[in-house]
Formats: sequence, structure tokens, C-alpha cells
Amino acid sequence: VFMPGETEKIVKVRVLADDISNEFGEGMELVISNPVNADLGMDVGIGLITDSDPLPELSISDAETVIEPTGDFPMVFLTFTVTLSQVSAAEVMVDFDTMTGMGGNPAFEVLDFEDTYVTLVFASGETEKQITVKVLPDDVSNEMIEDMKVVLTNPVNAGIADDTGVGLIEDSDPIPEIIIMDAETVIEPVLNSDM
Repeated sequence: VFMPGETEKIVKVRVLADDISNEFGEGMELVISNPVNADLGMDVGIGLITDSDPLPELSISDAETVIEPTGDFPMVFLTFTVTLSQVSAAEVMVDFDTMTGMGGNPAFEVLDFEDTYVTLVFASGETEKQITVKVLPDDVSNEMIEDMKVVLTNPVNAGIADDTGVGLIEDSDPIPEIIIMDAETVIEPVLNSDM
């Protein structure tokens, strides 16, 4: 209601919070109608709501320990899970790269596992993706458990909470055996009586 002499009124619209991050600007319209003792000029006002939520965060899990491939099980993969802390309205991307381990017995790219560098893409609404890394057979016997890692880098529309996942590869080769063979029979030397 406009009192005599008033030319302007402020209309407040309550904005509700949500738990979706990375939202694009959202628009809303306020429409006025049915004027009394006045004509309508512009009857629509537009408001823009910008997102106030923090960016979602990416994390990668460690993989379960696997046994290196053998003739019976020729395809073995380390599986890592990458998660997004909350739903994002925007597409989220992150690169992942396999790397040689840092422990006392590291697994090496190309020798123990396939070198992999890929970009993961989370569509709007997705919160989990899996990465598989192929483990390669080797012919070294009696190895200790080897470690490798997957590192997340270059996030788009997200931050990174945990950037490293560790994978462990257990040796599949049997423990080498030590075999003692019987000695050949030899003839005892004759002692020389001339001495």
C-alpha cells in the first residue's frame, strides 16, 4: 500500500538455503498486478541469487591389496574410489596420475603397473567415480609387497581434501626353494707307502 506522497516501496523476498554447491546464478521474478488508482508501467522485477556454498572437496581412497597377475589370473587391477564431498550443480573435473611408490619397496610404472594419466569428469549430481590401474606381471621371485600411488591434480569446480591414494601389490611367485643334492660317490685315495 502506498500512502499519499509515497513513490517507492521495498519488497523483501526470503531466500532459502540449500545444500547444492557450485550452483549457477538463479533468477526469480516478482510480478505485481491489480493496481488501484494507478497504472502499471513495468510489472515484473527480476532478482538474482548467487551461490554461497563452499566448493565441494575431492578425496581418493587407498586401493585394496592385490596379488600380481599370474597365468591363472592374468588381469589384475587396483581400484581406487574418488568421492566428491557434496553434490555439485556444475560439472567437476580432476586429473589423476599413477606414480612410483614412496615406501621401502616401491612398485614402478611400466614394470609393475600401467602408467595412467586421465581426467575424471563428474556430471552434475554425481559424487563417486572409480579408477582402475592395471597391474603387470613380473618375473622377480620372492619380492616384498610393493607400493604405488595415484595422485589427484588440477581440480575444476572443486577443491582437493585428500590427493593421494596408495595401492599395494603382493608377489604371486612361489618362494624359491633350496635343494641339496646327494654327492657323487668317490673312491677314497690310496695312501702312498713310500712316504
